[in-house]
Amino acid sequence: MNSKIKNRIIKSFGAIFLGKMSALLFQIISISLYVNNWGATLYGEWLILSTIPSYLSMSCDFGFGTVASNEMAMKVGEKKKKDALIVFQSVWVLITLISLLLIIIGLIIFYFIPIKEIFNIEIISENSVTAILVLFLMRLLLFQQEVLLISGFRCEGYYAESVFTSNCFKLLEYISIIILLIAKYNPIAIAAVSVFFQFGSVIFLRLLIKKYVSWLSYGFKYVSLTKIKQLFPAAIAYMAFPISNALNIQGIVTIVGWVLGSEAVVVFTTTRTMINSLKQLLNLVNASIWPEISTNYGSGNIAVARRLHSYSVKISLYFSIVGMFILGFLGKYIYMYWLGSALNFNQILFYGLLIQMTLTTLWFSSSIVHIATNKHNILACLSLVGAFITFVIAFYLLKHWGLEVLPLSLIVTDILLIIYVIPKSLKILDDTYSNFLKTIIFNK
Repeated sequence: MNSKIKNRIIKSFGAIFLGKMSALLFQIISISLYVNNWGATLYGEWLILSTIPSYLSMSCDFGFGTVASNEMAMKVGEKKKKDALIVFQSVWVLITLISLLLIIIGLIIFYFIPIKEIFNIEIISENSVTAILVLFLMRLLLFQQEVLLISGFRCEGYYAESVFTSNCFKLLEYISIIILLIAKYNPIAIAAVSVFFQFGSVIFLRLLIKKYVSWLSYGFKYVSLTKIKQLFPAAIAYMAFPISNALNIQGIVTIVGWVLGSEAVVVFTTTRTMINSLKQLLNLVNASIWPEISTNYGSGNIAVARRLHSYSVKISLYFSIVGMFILGFLGKYIYMYWLGSALNFNQILFYGLLIQMTLTTLWFSSSIVHIATNKHNILACLSLVGAFITFVIAFYLLKHWGLEVLPLSLIVTDILLIIYVIPKSLKILDDTYSNFLKTIIFNK
């Protein structure tokens, strides 16, 4: 691995770390403010509403955004910039058209369907529910435009610069929301501020990309229906990831609220936020390595891609083991210090989620090889199947035994993916178990 690759990874790690840590700090501060200034019931209703637009937005780009990002990086690695430009313009037009359509569909759904009654929203008024949902949807659709912009920076090795810029806008958003919460502004104001800063990030990145990636431009000249058709299978397969994530994250929140009420949602969400601090570290490693695996795989530098894979798994394991020990011993005290007497610490739920995260660690870092090379079809299907099974089991467990046994349902997906992911990663990179383990254990 040459020094340029190492420097790009370190810069990417730093930029993403800023984003993850500021998001984590924001969650820690804001959840306490939400609970204490709004009350558990209003905050629970806010969480439930925040999940609803996700089901529409996950179909916003039909998986084309991420698949295009990988394809562009691999094409630039092959010295085919014109092909990368074709991918960029084609997918931009597609995402924009779908976004406009989803805005119209969202307005119709949010206006005519009695969401307030369906989700037992008691405090937030009907008009406010509609306004909040529309603002949430707008923010998510603007985020899709930002993802495509970042893919343009990424394919030329400027991933860190684009992520840093995006995270600066997110940091301003977090600070603004905290100020509004302290001043006890209503949910509509919070949602509007989020849209404002997401829009600002997209505009600024569009101006900045002219400096860093001069050959990449918006327009219709290179739009190709043929290219969209070529990307279609991988893109549709990738759709399974946001769907399965929505079921495992937003879906579980929705079903907890439906079965047990908004206060149970707050208990579950705050507990999972603590546990997910470990997954933030795993995401940090994956996101830093991802662009380099795509580029090196595309340019034929398979040996470099192998080492990147082995190192990412190794680092993730180290982070996870240390983090799990810390949370295992100090989790209760951190939670009580964080939220005080506003919520009771559910110890059984906490340790159940910690065990589940341990299983996630075993496959998560290796999965980046599948995604970065657009060879994720089976992985996506398994994730989706596991998520549906989890969703059904979660409903049954919550109905009969309550919140404490919920982590048992989340383990289903982990078991499926542990069996599949690492062997397939080694096959993609033409690697062996012995070489993989030597790199992890002996750094060879």
